[in-house]
Amino acid sequence: MKKYLTLSLLFIGINSYAQKVKLQLNLQMDSTYYLGTNASLDIDQFINAAHQDVKTVITGRMSHKVVAIKDTVYELQTEFKSLGMHVEANGQVIEFNSKADEANPMSKIMNTMMDKPFSMFISKSGRVLAIKNIDTVYAGISAAVPNATPEQRAQLKTQMEQSFGEKSIRTNLQDAFVIFPKAEIAIKGTWATNTTLDAPAAVITTKMVYTLDNITADAYFISGHAILASDKTKPPTYKQSAGFMMRMLNITGTAVVKLKLDRKTGWIIDTNVAKNIKGTVQLKDSPKIPGGITYPMVITAVLKGDNL
Repeated sequence: MKKYLTLSLLFIGINSYAQKVKLQLNLQMDSTYYLGTNASLDIDQFINAAHQDVKTVITGRMSHKVVAIKDTVYELQTEFKSLGMHVEANGQVIEFNSKADEANPMSKIMNTMMDKPFSMFISKSGRVLAIKNIDTVYAGISAAVPNATPEQRAQLKTQMEQSFGEKSIRTNLQDAFVIFPKAEIAIKGTWATNTTLDAPAAVITTKMVYTLDNITADAYFISGHAILASDKTKPPTYKQSAGFMMRMLNITGTAVVKLKLDRKTGWIIDTNVAKNIKGTVQLKDSPKIPGGITYPMVITAVLKGDNL
């Protein structure tokens, strides 16, 4: 009897591992899903034989309402519900957020960005396809800083776009979401994805291998390991960033991902992404930097997300 019981338990265990599931987003029309993020970025630049560190933390909470479902693509009406930024550089600390009641113009601008809808398109496989109508988010800049000159307003808008523009939002959201496999998969099964990030000063490819670690009654647990590198098919060009024409070359890096997803909807319950990136930065010759400059850069980034 004991032998048969042991065999039965073994069979149940093997069967649970062999059972395959279809991983995908299953969002409902007119339903709203939330995503809170905390992104920390530590940049170490070695310039003129000295390390220059810049530490940035960006926090935010977004709502995503399903307004259309077309074949395998969801159109989400997305809005910022809160935003904050903390920067440490050159011995100084700069901090502002959308809830601050103060004269800081950046806080005022963040406040005007709240509850302004823009569009996010994401496939059922978890691939962020596009961010559109993001300009509506910045429509209140003039009212937030009425005494600023047109040049100053343009500069403030550029600064906000570098952190909360179409490319940065799409990148951060894709980092938070997992790209699901096309076929059904069992526990301990793996699948690979390839993505290309067109960042402000670099084009980076990511080759990720995911593993379905576990399945519970209400959640999927997934992990991933990735290799990051410069996109060799797209030679980097100089792009405007932080007031300079710059590009990043010879990029190498790794990423480690841990996710917990709602089993019913596929939406994020918890996500944690850690990246380590190395590369060489080139600043183009300009009146600000005669002759230009080249220096190594190391980036350590951690993105945490939840559905609260």
